[in-house]
Amino acid sequence: IISVGRLSTEKGYIDLLKIFKQLAKRHKDWHLDIIGDGPERDKLEEYIKTRQLEDKVTLHGFRSKDYIDKMLHQASLYVMTSLTESFGIVLLEAMSHGIPCVAFSSAEGAREIISSGKNGYLIKNRNASAMIKKIEDLMKKEDVRKQMGKEARKSIKQYTKEVVQEDWYNLLEKKVKRWK
Repeated sequence: IISVGRLSTEKGYIDLLKIFKQLAKRHKDWHLDIIGDGPERDKLEEYIKTRQLEDKVTLHGFRSKDYIDKMLHQASLYVMTSLTESFGIVLLEAMSHGIPCVAFSSAEGAREIISSGKNGYLIKNRNASAMIKKIEDLMKKEDVRKQMGKEARKSIKQYTKEVVQEDWYNLLEKKVKRWK
């Protein structure tokens, strides 16, 4: 499992660690990689240490895009526990690697990217139990995980440079016609 972002309160990484702690009890061969740095790092390190999760969770710190791409390529799931989020480009990056994404619906940007049940899951009301269940389902069902990963790759095609340029062109064209 991987998550990438600034280690700050609004990203909800403590929630991610709490969720993963529950999963790690039943899935001892799974690992959580968190890439990023920020003001919450000491708090996260303390949580990991006091819960004896050092061998299950790695805080990688700030890393290059190439490093992140390599880690995403090796990952099976992307999990976002942000309390709030604008358009989550990191979700698109994960999906480009064929990784299904699981996020709380409180991350507004995730609602624009994830089609729940198709390329990942959106969890309502920050329900940690529901998130654990959906992650666990994907951990257990490799075939479902791979199918969602394929759908993730397909779904990001709407965000290619060409598609976005065309959308902008059409929008601007409509505005110009209204001004005339």
